[in-house]
Amino acid sequence: MSVAALYEMAERRKIPVYSFPFKKLPSLSIMDDDGDCAIGLQNELRGPQEHVCLAHEMGHCLTGAFYRRTTSGAVRGKCEYKADKWAFYRLVPPTVLEKLLIEDSLSVEEIAEHFDVTIDFLLRAMDYYACVKPMK
Repeated sequence: MSVAALYEMAERRKIPVYSFPFKKLPSLSIMDDDGDCAIGLQNELRGPQEHVCLAHEMGHCLTGAFYRRTTSGAVRGKCEYKADKWAFYRLVPPTVLEKLLIEDSLSVEEIAEHFDVTIDFLLRAMDYYACVKPMK
């Protein structure tokens, strides 16, 4: 799923995406008491970083994986995991990843570039898939 498709999905689902001059974090998402979400992205994000951050925040919004500042670390971790999992399947589909790894024999850098994601995100997706269902 491209970054443009993510923005279109957010628009269709009436999830506004705002650009902010964040200094300490690249992105965030919030849900109000009525269940409406909004996403904030650091205004300097571009390329793979923008793609990954937007997908992760959409994952929070579309799975309802939110927490408060006072929430325990365990619950926070579960919410972050849920948002990442949503993003992994949209940005790095396991069947396409497997093909690139096995048939095309591409490097990690080339695969990250193919999906327009950061290397860190790709490695986390690969780790997740390896734990869920090992590839051939």
